[in-house]
Amino acid sequence: MTADTIDTNDYAARAEQIRADHDRTLERVRAAYTDKRLTAEARDNLIAKSHLKTQAALEELRTAVNTQRTRTKQDLERRMFVPDTKDGNDPATRATSFRQARAQADALGDGRAIRAELLQAARSGDTLLAKAILQRAHDLAVRTQDKSLVETIVGYVNEYRPDLRQTYMDLVDMEREDKSVAQRFQREAAFMHTIPTELGRYQAQQIEQIAADPRFTDTK
Repeated sequence: MTADTIDTNDYAARAEQIRADHDRTLERVRAAYTDKRLTAEARDNLIAKSHLKTQAALEELRTAVNTQRTRTKQDLERRMFVPDTKDGNDPATRATSFRQARAQADALGDGRAIRAELLQAARSGDTLLAKAILQRAHDLAVRTQDKSLVETIVGYVNEYRPDLRQTYMDLVDMEREDKSVAQRFQREAAFMHTIPTELGRYQAQQIEQIAADPRFTDTK
């Protein structure tokens, strides 16, 4: 599983499937122990193996989801704020001009100044300055939760860059999810894994030692 293939929309279902596989293993092993087909040590070994495998799979999934989420957010920000060929054909000139525009935009300290300068940039066709101001507005909106700045960006996008409307809405949604404690907890909860009762008295290092016991290498 890699960050390039994980679909962040179904990660919870994948995590649930991983835990379900583990639960089936627990049922099988416990039944074998009850029927005296396994000793207590062999039981704990198999349960420890399944526990560690499940833990590793959930952590791998968590890492893949977070990596993909970061990449998605960066792509949205790039499409919204990074200059492209529409802002000039020469990359070097474009980069230099944008740095200057960013310096000008970063000097804007409040929503009123941002709105005024963004309107002026839009009317004059200065797309580089407009993007720099949009980025400044977005950064301030994220930091201060100023809804008027979001409205300013939406107003500009609707009138001058309707092709970016969905991009910005997706970016706003991701920012809101990142700010929401409930949303963050919901994502993290999907990767939680309970230690089986049989292993509850052991420390993590002891569980690893139990799983690695060479006496049960061939025990299934």
